[in-house]
Order: sequence, then C-alpha cells, then structure tokens
Amino acid sequence: MKPPLKDPRNFPSISLYAKYQNGNRFNAHALIVETERRGDTQLVETAWRVYPSEVDVSKAESPLDVLHAFIDTYGLEFRVGDGEKTKWVYYQTFTLPPGQEKTQVLKFENPGLVSHTGHAIVSIDKTSRLVEVALAYVVNLSKYSVDLKKHGVTVEL
Repeated sequence: MKPPLKDPRNFPSISLYAKYQNGNRFNAHALIVETERRGDTQLVETAWRVYPSEVDVSKAESPLDVLHAFIDTYGLEFRVGDGEKTKWVYYQTFTLPPGQEKTQVLKFENPGLVSHTGHAIVSIDKTSRLVEVALAYVVNLSKYSVDLKKHGVTVEL
C-alpha cells in the first residue's frame, strides 16, 4: 500500500491485510490488520473487526476499501493542518506556514469526550517545509465498542 509520495523513503512500509472470518451469520466479519514492516519483522499497528451488519462493505474491493468503509462508519472528523474537516485521508500534502517550525498535523476536537484513537503516517521535510500525510483517521472507540458488544465481544476501554 503506497500512496504517491514525494519521497517514499521517509515513510515506513505498511501492509494492510483483510481476512474474512466465516462464523455464523451473526458473527461473520472481516478482520483488517495494518502492519509496519521493518526488515523481516512486521509490527501490528491496528486491527479491526468489521461486521457487514454494521459497516457497508458491499462495494469494497480491497483491504484499503474495507478500512475506508470502517472509517466511514466509526470515524471522527479531524483536520490535517488547516484543511477542511474529514474522517479519512489517504494522501494529502500541505506546507508549513513561514515561521512555524512544526505543527500539530492532525487537529481533533473532542468536546463530548468520546473515547477515541487516532492513526497517522506522516513525513515532514524540514528543508521544503512540505508535510505529507500518507494515511490518517480517528476511530470513535465508544461507538465501535457498542457494536462489538452486540456481537458478543468483550470490550474494555
């Protein structure tokens, strides 16, 4: 999974896997696992159960599409830099304003204090001041855990 990066060497190698877990109709789901590759080792970054009864995956053709559908259902809005609010970024760039040495790349407001987790793959070129965001999303863990419990999954936040 490689978006059109200016300098791919600045990003970790990421793999995204999907496996359909064929339980009974009630518990059938896809398991989406995102890993970072470091040499011969893969480190799990995220893993999500995606239940078709909760997430519309009918048009998904790849693991990335399944993850995107998952974020459409459980994602929370955030901004990349000073951009528009979004739930999903697959590739976006912006330049740091003059005089600003660093920035909070993902800007997330949580007035309702929802349990959440964010994930971003980011590179900042200090010379050109170009910020590249390869992938970014924020998951509403409160909403996700309610749906997991519907399927008999024990959840602790």
